[in-house]
This record gives sequence, C-alpha cells and structure tokens, in this order.
Amino acid sequence: MTVVSLKPELRTAGGETVSIYCNEDWVGDVYLVYREGDLLTGTVQIDTGKVNERNLEYVLDEVRTYISHLTAALKISTSSVVMMYGDIEQILEMEPMNVMDPDPNYHDVDVNSTYETDFESNDGDDEYHLSLISDEGEHVKYHLRDDFNNVIGMVSVDEVDDTISGRVDFWVEPDKNEAEEVAEMLFETFKDGSISQITFTMNYEDQHVADMYLEHH
Repeated sequence: MTVVSLKPELRTAGGETVSIYCNEDWVGDVYLVYREGDLLTGTVQIDTGKVNERNLEYVLDEVRTYISHLTAALKISTSSVVMMYGDIEQILEMEPMNVMDPDPNYHDVDVNSTYETDFESNDGDDEYHLSLISDEGEHVKYHLRDDFNNVIGMVSVDEVDDTISGRVDFWVEPDKNEAEEVAEMLFETFKDGSISQITFTMNYEDQHVADMYLEHH
C-alpha cells in the first residue's frame, strides 16, 4: 500500500513550504506563495529518483488535492502552480516567486508585415517569446525563441471555449531556470479575463520536464 503524506516545514501569512513523503521517504517539495481571497502561485518539485513511476501518480494526486483544499480554504480566485519532475540536482532550483498582478491582461499582439508574429509579455526583462507558425483556429503553433531570437522549441496550443491547453517541446535542453521562466511567459501571454483554465506540459526529447496549471474562478 502506498502512503503519501505532506508535512508543512514553514508557514507564514503569505506562503508555505511543504515536504512530500511517499512511504515515509522524502520525494519532493511544494513551494507556495498566496494572498488570501486573491492569488496562489508556486512550484512543485518531485525527485523521480526517489519515487517510481507507479507511485508518482499517487503523489501527484495528493499534491493536487492539498493545493485544491488550500485554494478553497483561502478563497483563492486564481491559482498557478508549476510541477517539475526529474533528478533533484537537475530540477529547477526554487527561488522566491514574485506574486503576479492579479488583474489579467491579454498582451497586445505586434502584427507586422512578416509571416511570424512576436508575442511578448509586458515585462521588459523577459527573455522568451513566441513567433506564430500556423493558426488553424482552435489549434495554433508557435516557435519558442530566446532573448537572441534563436528558436529553442515548439509550442502547440489548443483553445476550446474558456480552456487553453498546450505542449512545449524544447529543442535545446533547458537549464535550471529556463522552464520556470518559459512557464511564466506562457501564463502572462495567454491568461485573459475570458479564460478560466490554462495547462501546459513541457518536454525535452523523451524527458518530461514540467507541467503547468492555472485556474481562474
């Protein structure tokens, strides 16, 4: 029988750190920042060297349930959590997260005479942006570009009603900060007042890098 438990290590009025245990063995951590009645954002890091594939789904279910209950208890209107898997030494190091502006704004699209259209967030420090490849209505594909405008991956996006789901395929192995920064860029690019849910999965070759999830009530 698989037993998954989450044990708070640090809790303040604005956030918490929680350790994840599977059959009494540490397998990862949850880092959350929140404002009651407003916004919750964070990162989940799971060491796949500590938990096998069969038990991983049990761990993810418990983490999702924990975050869901916390969101309900704090009456959170918008939640955004990035889940990352892999060897803990290769997983992104968690840095204190900046709480995003709770007012969703759809960023302007700079349409010019070229075939590719760049989508960038309002933050001038952001390195990553998207260039449109094809638009088939509900299914859109983009190139993922770095700050030197090099193509480093492909982003496929499906929009159905008020839900956006997508996949990021890195062509260059992401470094320890890249996936988190790309996740923030995607959320800032696609969140809109009419969108209630955004999910992305990230991969490099045959490796699963991260999952991203945002829900707006």
